[in-house]
Amino acid sequence: MLRRRVSGAALLVLFGCAENPLIPDPNMVPHANANADQVVPFAGVPVAVTLDASFSTDMDGQIREYRWLSATTPPMGGTGRYVPPGEAPEWPPNEMKTVVNLPQGVWTLALQVVDDKGAVSLPDYVTITVGDVPPPAAGAGGAPAGGAGGRGAAGAGGA
Repeated sequence: MLRRRVSGAALLVLFGCAENPLIPDPNMVPHANANADQVVPFAGVPVAVTLDASFSTDMDGQIREYRWLSATTPPMGGTGRYVPPGEAPEWPPNEMKTVVNLPQGVWTLALQVVDDKGAVSLPDYVTITVGDVPPPAAGAGGAPAGGAGGRGAAGAGGA
């Protein structure tokens, strides 16, 4: 008689949940991808910039909602998120691809996606630099747009 020893992990892969093979695997959290950081020229008027979440994924379902959030702090210090003058409080809109008008400055936006079962991703960040913006002086208010690829803390604010 030939016997094979099979680990619990192998059974989980073959038959589903370890506690009860009839229960389907739990919902996987989707992955937000806010795309690459951008540097755009400034000519004295706000610049139209496309935010693109089309590389976000959900391995076991579909993305149903795109939550773009301003992660830029207000100019001249302060708390909370900065929304450019004239924009709605829910700026930017919750769309996979959306166009925003940004004045000169460094802008950090966060993206979270929600899948068809309600799971919410971790945020992904994109930093958009409009115009030639000098780095903040040491000890000045506001932090530089953080991390490699703009995937760090919220950056210093716009106009």
